[in-house]
Amino acid sequence: IMSVLLMVLYLWLGCMFYRSEAGWSVPDALLFTVYTVTTVGYGGPQPLPNTAAFHAFTSVYVIVGISLVTVLGAHTYQLVTLEATRMRSSSPWGKQRQGSQSDASNDFGQEALTREIDRYRQSFMSELEDLAREQPLLDATLVKIKEIQNWRRTTKWG
Repeated sequence: IMSVLLMVLYLWLGCMFYRSEAGWSVPDALLFTVYTVTTVGYGGPQPLPNTAAFHAFTSVYVIVGISLVTVLGAHTYQLVTLEATRMRSSSPWGKQRQGSQSDASNDFGQEALTREIDRYRQSFMSELEDLAREQPLLDATLVKIKEIQNWRRTTKWG
């Protein structure tokens, strides 16, 4: 639900920008935003504005929009898969399939799965702790950032 809300908010943001920058109506701006984030590429209301703000906003809007569409698709896939699995396990056919297996082998399979998950979890946590101990890398990064900030302050960029 959160990803859908975020996508609607993102489309609204694009509509408001294109409405103010290009002077398009809300339906035209919405059509252009949907074409843009879904990479359909039909274009939109013509002529397209040839301003730096339009081009900069659209470039960033496309990159972030494609990412949001991908996340929304992944969440939708997860929900559908989870619901299908739940329905399969609660259906009479799923219960028959489960009932045909012996309880001992089912318990053993569950225990093996639990052990495997615990092993992966411990491995992940160990790698995470090792990464957290990599303080020299973090320190070097912070030093580099400070050098860049000092350089910006002492040049015309500052």
